[in-house]
Amino acid sequence: MREEIIAHAPTRVDLIGGTLDIWPIYSVLPSAATINIGIPLFARVKVRLCDEPFFHIRSLDQGKEIRGHWQDVLADEGALPLAALVLREFWREDLPGLDIEMKAESPQGAGVGGSSSLAICLAGALSKVKEMCSSDSFPAEEELVRVVTGLETRLLHTPTGTQDHWAALRGGLNLIRYSPGGPLVETIRQDPFQDSPWSMILCDSGKSRCSGINNWHVFRAFFDGDVEVVAKFQEIARLSTAALAAAERGQMDGVLELSHQEWLVRKTLAKEIETDESRYLDQISQQEGALFSRICGAGGGGVMAIFVPKEREASVRARLGSAGARLYPSEVCIRGLVFSEKNESA
Repeated sequence: MREEIIAHAPTRVDLIGGTLDIWPIYSVLPSAATINIGIPLFARVKVRLCDEPFFHIRSLDQGKEIRGHWQDVLADEGALPLAALVLREFWREDLPGLDIEMKAESPQGAGVGGSSSLAICLAGALSKVKEMCSSDSFPAEEELVRVVTGLETRLLHTPTGTQDHWAALRGGLNLIRYSPGGPLVETIRQDPFQDSPWSMILCDSGKSRCSGINNWHVFRAFFDGDVEVVAKFQEIARLSTAALAAAERGQMDGVLELSHQEWLVRKTLAKEIETDESRYLDQISQQEGALFSRICGAGGGGVMAIFVPKEREASVRARLGSAGARLYPSEVCIRGLVFSEKNESA
């Protein structure tokens, strides 16, 4: 019998407190929090055991692949470097070969944590298959996040945060509070907009972002002691902590108001965070009654989240569509990483 695992995991929209999830920024601040929600732009991975010690990894969305025996695949990090790193950490040379198929539904540079979601999805699928064919147990959530974050840091050569990984693992509304011992995560597995007068619209800002550049710029300025940047981070931390308290009370109106205030501060951290395209889409959305919009992730392009009164959602969507904006599914994904199993006769 050949074992096969199919896994998928959501990406995320950050509502407030992005960049605070990067250690050691949150250790320096007296209090900090991040809030995000899972969205149905999925990472999908299929892992199938092979009869021979041969590996074939292919990315359907990138049109790239690597193949060969164990050492060949690990040495060929050029085509799919993150996949090779994840395979090295979550598989073993003495185990059977694998056929791996991956697909990220979020476009490259979307700013919704697509690469982190894909890495969590692959690490989870490999761990699930390894559990079936060895004595190894499935790792705890904290270990998955720790290892995958470390692999991304090694690949990017810049500090990386963890909020994307928690959204991929859990979906729902994630309230992440930072303590001296690290992040404490509470997940509310329901749509926070269900009983709210607000809706969320996701659309392409018209420009792809370059992952991590803005985060690295402000990270370095923060630890260089730039007085203005430090003050802005302190204000972002204050607003994010207040938003977390509002979310715990179920006050989504308060979360969105604080998210708006935080965005007004965040977009002044670097001139590249907003773009001409995002300003235009924000302007026409507000003309149709939207409350505000914010670019997801580190900014500089990618997906925008636009928050509108429910009664104005249709008109805002129509205006965005007439302007040529690409709209994405905006439902909240209340489930995180999930697996389905399949056995095939050899």
